Amino acid sequence: MGRRDLLLGALVATMGVFLAAPPALAEDYRELDWNDLLPPGELENLAKQKVLAFRRAAPHGSLDDTGPMNAIQPGTFKTVEALDGQKVILKGFVVPLDFTAGKATTFLLVPYYGACIHAPPPPPNQTILVRSQHPVAMANLSSAMEAKGVLVVSTNTSEMGDSAYLLKLDSLGKVGS
Repeated sequence: MGRRDLLLGALVATMGVFLAAPPALAEDYRELDWNDLLPPGELENLAKQKVLAFRRAAPHGSLDDTGPMNAIQPGTFKTVEALDGQKVILKGFVVPLDFTAGKATTFLLVPYYGACIHAPPPPPNQTILVRSQHPVAMANLSSAMEAKGVLVVSTNTSEMGDSAYLLKLDSLGKVGS
């Protein structure tokens, strides 16, 4: 084998490294905006429904009959099916559903602070039920959080608000940390 053959072999091997598919990154999550969860046409319908929902809410964000928040929740359960099973990142605010000793394994992730606590909650297709294998610290509920996990199209109900998606949580951290 001559020098030319060695150089040619080395060149082919080097090109193979550059032409091969890139390795999967540990952080191969798709960052979503809250409107990415809405199918086409849903945003326009939501604007109309929000006006009606705010009219039904009592002052200071409570219902006159102290009923569940999902009773005045605008919107629909229409989803973006292409997101089902995707690894995603969403930034939002946490509403604990099973709060024990400052931790929760089940909570809602919502697009704005005070949602589901003050009326009305976001629509089901912009409210995400989050489930974690392990209890997650809920230190400051007024801080925006970044949730990473697998998004699943799934209808869920709670008194704090209904959801059209479920996030199987991989990690939760404060935005910007």
